[in-house]
Amino acid sequence: MNIWQFLSFSILITLFSTSIIAKQVECSRVEIPIIFDEFGLPTIEVIIGGSTYRALVDLGAEEGIYFPISEIKKISGVKYTGETVNSVNILGATHSDRKFFLPALKVQCMRFNNLTGLELSPWAASLGDAPEGVEENQQVVLGRGFFYDKVVTFDYTNETITIDGYKSTGIAQNYTEFKPYVESNEGDIVLQMDSSVDSYQMILDTGATSSMISTNKVNTDESFSDCNLNLGADIQCKFFVSSVEILGQNFSSDILSYPLSPMFAMDGLLGGDFMDKFVVTINFSEQSISLLPSQVSVL
Repeated sequence: MNIWQFLSFSILITLFSTSIIAKQVECSRVEIPIIFDEFGLPTIEVIIGGSTYRALVDLGAEEGIYFPISEIKKISGVKYTGETVNSVNILGATHSDRKFFLPALKVQCMRFNNLTGLELSPWAASLGDAPEGVEENQQVVLGRGFFYDKVVTFDYTNETITIDGYKSTGIAQNYTEFKPYVESNEGDIVLQMDSSVDSYQMILDTGATSSMISTNKVNTDESFSDCNLNLGADIQCKFFVSSVEILGQNFSSDILSYPLSPMFAMDGLLGGDFMDKFVVTINFSEQSISLLPSQVSVL
């Protein structure tokens, strides 16, 4: 063996050893860049079966992961449970999807084990005219179940989502501004929104571009303004513009008043316009939440 072969062999061993170590390194905290899609919804990159996917983070969805049938077939270890789950969106459209079990996936260096999921159906409800050139091509959706034992911080202003492994880090002890939230029958995160006129139960939904309130449930003494969105025949476009308070924080926005389906039990939902205003930290294990006004980070 000459010196070049020896050096090459040594480098090979070093690289191989480094590769083994890299595969074993896992972490209990990740800060992930948010990639906002054409609708302004938050997506992140996840690794499943060695392939990278762009996933919508949708707190309005219950299961851990929603995956297209065509992609499920490519992933080893996926097992169907035999269950079928019926779902309904805010406009009342229903669909049925088969449930499956996914052993693991990774987000950067953090591993997520034993996930349950559903086949991905196009359940999105769109209101108004879609911008030209916009195509719906969602590969993966991550729901609340993905974060069931984590503390998650959404910072839309600085375009990051931070995930802490609650059990391994004891991170909850570092937060003092948490307040309990209520869960709906479907497990949605419900926050009370108070105006000077009335109170409303609102679902936190990162899968919604804008906040909405049910026309059939909002108090007619609230403040409204006209809008010009094309909401369909015989639906007058109105924005709810009353100043409100949520968990002690003031919030004002053009909240669309819309006749949501009677099957939608709550009064409305808080979407991207709400998430833009606050750094939202959710402790899923303790069912508690913290809201802090958003600020641009100074590096």
